[in-house]
Amino acid sequence: MERMERMEGDAGLLTIAEIAKNYGLPESTARFYCKRFIDYLPHVGEGKRRRYRAEVLEIFAVILGEMKKRKNAGAVEALLAARFPKNIELQAAQPQALQGNSNTAMQPAVAQAAMVDLSQVSALVHSQGEALGQIAVALTRLADGQQDVRELRDRLAERDEELATLRKEVDTLKHLQRDAEAMYHDDVESLRKWLSQLAQHQAAAAK
Repeated sequence: MERMERMEGDAGLLTIAEIAKNYGLPESTARFYCKRFIDYLPHVGEGKRRRYRAEVLEIFAVILGEMKKRKNAGAVEALLAARFPKNIELQAAQPQALQGNSNTAMQPAVAQAAMVDLSQVSALVHSQGEALGQIAVALTRLADGQQDVRELRDRLAERDEELATLRKEVDTLKHLQRDAEAMYHDDVESLRKWLSQLAQHQAAAAK
């Protein structure tokens, strides 16, 4: 796992440049990962004023390690969903100032409604985390299957190359065989002519 150093930014927060320096990355690479996996990187602010909390270093280390192994952002995101909570920004509505005791009377009701909403959100996040965890397992199996397919394709490509080489060798042998047969026929024909001439000379000499 990458070395994690807690670097001081604004009020203990980190910039993208500081995250990049911490891992020896180009700032453009760190910015890409921050944008791609922003839902799992604790932060405050938006745009150029966005800053990241110190715990982002642990999550970033996981991202870098998994990207090196999987090279698949979708599978890495599913893994993050199974291991880390997703950032959810809740903007609590502030009740308008009311006169007299009516404000005091509404505070318990507002607090109870907020607790119900947070409970529902927590249950939803837990349910989504489990679902994403199952997706991560499925994506991992799919990635493994794709790796097996790539290995089979590589083996088939090697076999195709071997077959192509054998075909060339067979063609060469066929050419050599045809040349040898032609030379053999030429030699036999020359020998036949020589024997015929020799027989004629012997017959003439016998006369």
